[in-house]
Order: sequence, then structure tokens, then C-alpha cells
Amino acid sequence: MELIAHQLASQGYAWLRGFMKAEQCAQFKQQLAALPFAARRGGVRHIERQLESVTRLAFSGEVARLAQQYCGANARFVRAIWFDKSAAQNWLVAWHQDITVTANERFAAPDWGPWSEKEGVLHVQAPLDVLQSMLTVRLHLDCANAHNGALKIIPGSHLGGIERGGFSLDPEEIVICDAQAGDVLLMSPLLWHASSKASQPQSRQFCILNTPSI
Repeated sequence: MELIAHQLASQGYAWLRGFMKAEQCAQFKQQLAALPFAARRGGVRHIERQLESVTRLAFSGEVARLAQQYCGANARFVRAIWFDKSAAQNWLVAWHQDITVTANERFAAPDWGPWSEKEGVLHVQAPLDVLQSMLTVRLHLDCANAHNGALKIIPGSHLGGIERGGFSLDPEEIVICDAQAGDVLLMSPLLWHASSKASQPQSRQFCILNTPSI
């Protein structure tokens, strides 16, 4: 646990290899495939509202316990997003930080904003101290590698805080996040990350869960 906490603080990410069993990943994939919209979309926000199993995982299961370990006993779940990068839905994501969080209602407070709405849910850009307290849990349901558009990160880039004007990218610093089904990547939302289109498209499903809430 101390090693993971050190890696998160210094590098902005840490791996939990084999965090979930292959059977659990397969069950999640079966449940996702049964959703009526799953085949037509590359991603779904707030997937916990569609699948009770995701809700249990985030609020009382393994992910909830992870959040409490690394964010404190008061850590709370924010949202879960499911993605499936495939031949039909193949995209790239430019280098960025995750500085937008969800909120139940609008409020006026220093350093919060601007506001937006996505699929009926309020989103707002959060101040630095809030983002520094957050943890992103990235659960891989399939293998990920350079050929199918795996995540790319810049270790330690979270230490620069919020950089709205972008940052100077050194290609030699890029790390490709190879993963097996069941692996979990813990990362700071301030860590600069991106992904390329898959050169050999195949189903690559993963869920992203964020804690704590505001």
C-alpha cells in the first residue's frame, strides 16, 4: 500500500495487476453487451445508472475500498464511464488533463467554472485542491496495447498542477499503458494522458470510475 501511495504521489499513476478475475470481467462484458444501446456507442457516461453491478463495485465493492485506502475514509464515488474502442468505434484522444467533475446542482464559489451540461448532468471545472484529492480508477475489461489504442501517459506530469495552455511534450517521456483484462490503473486526473486510434482494431473495453464527489 505504501509503495502504491508513493507511486501515485511521485508519478501520478500506479498499477494493480490482476485486480479482478477474468470471470468478473467476462460477466461485466456480457451485461454491457445486453444493454440496448451498447452496440451503437463507443462510450456511455454514468454507466452505474444502467448496471447495478457497477453501482455495487463503486459504492461498496473493491473500487470503494480502493478509494478509501488512497483518498481517505470520506471518499465518495462520482461517476463511471464505460468505453469500447473497436473497429466500428475507433477514435483518438488528444493530450489533456481531466479537470471537469460532475455536480448535483449549480453553485457559486471561487475557482469553480465554467459550467456545462452533458447528457442532462451538470459538469464544472474544479479548482486544483479538489482535483489533487481525486483518484481515477481505470478497470480494463480487455487487453490493451499499442496496437489497439492503449492509454498513453506522461509520468510525473500531474505535479505541474492545472495547465490550461498545454505543456511541452517530450516523446521520450511517453509511457504506453499495456494492460491485461482485470488490471486496474490508478491515476491522478491531473496526469497528462492521451490515446491513439487503434491500428489493429478489436474490442477494447474499460470502465473509468472517479472519487471523491463534491
